[in-house]
Amino acid sequence: MHGNLMNRLQENMVNRPAPEVGGKATISMYSDRHPCTIIGVTADLVIVQRDKVTGDTSKGELDIGHQNWIIERDAGGPVEVFFVQASGRIVDYGSRKSKSAKNTGCVLLVGTHNHYHCWEF
Repeated sequence: MHGNLMNRLQENMVNRPAPEVGGKATISMYSDRHPCTIIGVTADLVIVQRDKVTGDTSKGELDIGHQNWIIERDAGGPVEVFFVQASGRIVDYGSRKSKSAKNTGCVLLVGTHNHYHCWEF
């Protein structure tokens, strides 16, 4: 196994909702996760825009290692394109021809909306 265990488990969950414009999703990377909003859907593509993430100081000062985040829609955030594989798995467009889950870069998790920063790198 590679990367964050929780990311790998979430990537393999079944019965995820179908992507729809305006819906929330999470980009699952090697170890980090980034929240985003779905801004376009076709039969084989899902287009997302990353949301704004800031540290939540409402519970006190933030130290390295914290996972307290405020997530807001960002109409100016980076746009990314994902490909829907025949299996239903939604992967970054660069990995669209990969047959193996291990060879995909990022996976889009529809129906979740969270941020995780791995402080170990």
